[in-house]
Amino acid sequence: MNKLALAALVAVSFNTQAVVNGSPVNWSDYTDRVWVTCSGVVIAGQWVLTAAHCEGESVEYYNDGLRLNAAVRERIEHPLYLVDGSDVALLKAGYQPTRHVTFLSKDIVQAGQLLSGAGFGGTYPALSVSVQELLPIPDDVVAHKLDMREIDGSFTAGGDSGMGWVNEDGYLVGVHGGISPIEGGAGAVRISSVADWIVEQVDGWHFATRIDTNSEATIEIQSLHVAAVLDQSYTSGDVTIVGGSCVGATVEPFATCTLDITSPGYVGRVHLSDSEYIIVNAGKSRPVTPPVTPPSQDGGSSGGSLSWFLIAAMGLICRLRKI
Repeated sequence: MNKLALAALVAVSFNTQAVVNGSPVNWSDYTDRVWVTCSGVVIAGQWVLTAAHCEGESVEYYNDGLRLNAAVRERIEHPLYLVDGSDVALLKAGYQPTRHVTFLSKDIVQAGQLLSGAGFGGTYPALSVSVQELLPIPDDVVAHKLDMREIDGSFTAGGDSGMGWVNEDGYLVGVHGGISPIEGGAGAVRISSVADWIVEQVDGWHFATRIDTNSEATIEIQSLHVAAVLDQSYTSGDVTIVGGSCVGATVEPFATCTLDITSPGYVGRVHLSDSEYIIVNAGKSRPVTPPVTPPSQDGGSSGGSLSWFLIAAMGLICRLRKI
């Protein structure tokens, strides 16, 4: 199949995709899901993983009850998108205020497993979830594809392309691209087949960018570095790292670890590197106590000093007259 024909086929798949009859969920519980004229998942704080055929120029995200937008600064399509249909792309849009994170898995998923996808198709700006069963891969279907069948009466439609498919352990294992040619269920690209490409672009930590606590909390992060990396986390402001499996550890790509923190409830940052950070208690500055002005030594009045000055001046005048 030539590149133009493949691109046309992908476009047709996109126009026929969205979650219909799915289970509605609150966007506030999925703050790492975003809208880019189709669906996407925030990874590493500032990247959106979506389908390559999605052409959005801005990212709409959810933050504390508000729907806000950020411009796409950079777009990177998988190099095999128009070769073998690896329909994935990364959009860089600056740090998104996510309070949730979905870790990626490069493990091979098996037929019979149930996968769930939360997308905006047909319900934007609301999210709906579809649950589908993973099918065996026939010999004539490319190995990087995931094919599913409907089991709960829900199916995808326009706008769901780019949404993440999550396994029963909560790990992201696929990126939605269109309809499966096998039984008409969902079709997706396996994370395992594009894992190396993802870490080559991101080469950083994957984490939720916001957390609130006025005591103790545990932060879990994932390495999406090209190679093993040594933890170098530190803090600023009103937050302290007190432990966790990350501290001083060397973390392999796609492995996760934890940081235990304490905070009195005021704003601070957990720095995973000099350019990657988690904001703790955003906008909650420590109250400033106004300074107390101590009373002056003369009882708060300069009148006594002025009176003595006048008396001394008058005495001097009288003395000069006598002379």
